[in-house]
Amino acid sequence: MRYLRTFSLALLGLSCHAMYADTLASYAPAGYTNLAPNYLGEAFAISGTGTFNNITFNFLTQTGANYAIGTGFLLSQAYTGAPGTLSSATAGYLGSAAASGNVYTFANSLMLTGGSTYYFYENAVAPTNSIGGGPTTTALPQTYYATSTGNFIAQPGSSDAFRATGSAVATSVTPEPSSFILLATGTLVAAGTLRRRLLA
Repeated sequence: MRYLRTFSLALLGLSCHAMYADTLASYAPAGYTNLAPNYLGEAFAISGTGTFNNITFNFLTQTGANYAIGTGFLLSQAYTGAPGTLSSATAGYLGSAAASGNVYTFANSLMLTGGSTYYFYENAVAPTNSIGGGPTTTALPQTYYATSTGNFIAQPGSSDAFRATGSAVATSVTPEPSSFILLATGTLVAAGTLRRRLLA
């Protein structure tokens, strides 16, 4: 049984893929707030490399609490249309998610890539003073907003407070030939031991 147990652990070690939660991009509240009821958008970049799934997004209040309302749309390019026309047919559409528990949780099949820029927009109005934000000295992150009668426009030099998270998708590692030889040897030893015990 000891050999069989060792063999099982070896198989498990070859088949496991590491996954972990990670903050992909964020901006903490820094003194700003939305002074009028607006539709909100945010452009952000994911630093580093790698591929991520289990994507979530949420805005943050001035106290750092999660905030989400309506349906959120994640795009690969900037959108300057009206909030009400956001759909799966929107150019650059990657996925959408309804707010639940003040978080937008996208389908696991949605993958984001490190080193890329993404654009998030919501189709419901965030009330006055509901979202924190602050000034920025870099191009990203950057706020987009729309009034009830207008299209989304960029607001350079500022960002809403937000957080985007995801899980790293581990790359499968192909075992070297020596690993296969060791695995085969372990299999033969385990089979031989089991046979001897059955014949005893």
